[in-house]
Amino acid sequence: MIVVNSPVGSPVDSVMRAHKDKGLRLRLVEAENNIGVKRNAGAFVAAGSVLLFLDDDMRVASGFVSRHANAHARDGSADIVCGDVHFPSEWVEASNYYRYKQGRHQASVGLPSNSLPPHRIVTMNMSMSTQLFSSLGGFRTDFPQYGQEDLEFGFRAVRSGCTIELSQEASASHIEVGQDWRTFAAKVYCSTFYGSETLLKVAPEAANVPTFLYSEKFPSSRRVGIVRGVLSFVGSSKVLRLGIKYADKLDRIRWAYVSTPYAILILAVARRGATDRLRGAGDRRSQLFGER
Repeated sequence: MIVVNSPVGSPVDSVMRAHKDKGLRLRLVEAENNIGVKRNAGAFVAAGSVLLFLDDDMRVASGFVSRHANAHARDGSADIVCGDVHFPSEWVEASNYYRYKQGRHQASVGLPSNSLPPHRIVTMNMSMSTQLFSSLGGFRTDFPQYGQEDLEFGFRAVRSGCTIELSQEASASHIEVGQDWRTFAAKVYCSTFYGSETLLKVAPEAANVPTFLYSEKFPSSRRVGIVRGVLSFVGSSKVLRLGIKYADKLDRIRWAYVSTPYAILILAVARRGATDRLRGAGDRRSQLFGER
């Protein structure tokens, strides 16, 4: 197993020693703190014929690796296998934030077949042949901050003729600690402000994904224009701060949960990130969310 860390990350020596003492073979690779760079660094030193990518906040059960291997061994198997991702059930029960995020994870599970469209790719739990990853050129490394490198990889893979499959058997639990509506909104803003421009230049087909259709400045229908207008209003500084404040206040009140208002709020954050970028207003995360 290869562990990729960056100089600005938390030390992992004690964790690695503990697992080595249990018989797990581990290798530490240091890389720049860029998601694409780190994943590519791990893939470059891997010796196996199949690569399995797993984020550091994922937890898996016994047999996880075998399930990915079996998915590739089947006749007619997809080129890329993405495992299902879920939050711990007690988290979902206790928090509207995790209830909403669980719905985002389950959006892939609810598709009519196991075939995933490129914008649903699950890079935090993903496997493919080493040869295929190399032929695709790995992940792009020019996304300056959080977000969008995974979608770009998915669009590029499908454009190259690859198929992507969802495996519910190769599932993993997402232990995303210390997160809430404020930190989530800051991430969405960051990915839209810094990453969407690059993504749409190299994968223009991403413009059909609702997040980009409603947040970016494309020629559009009257209906899309109306939605953008609503999102611009919700994304104004005062309304957006108020929305995040009440989302946090209502987080533990289960009967208050309706997914649509939260979806509108997050789309409004994306719209605000795109608008600030297009207007040259600068990164306003600190003013909006107190997060940098």
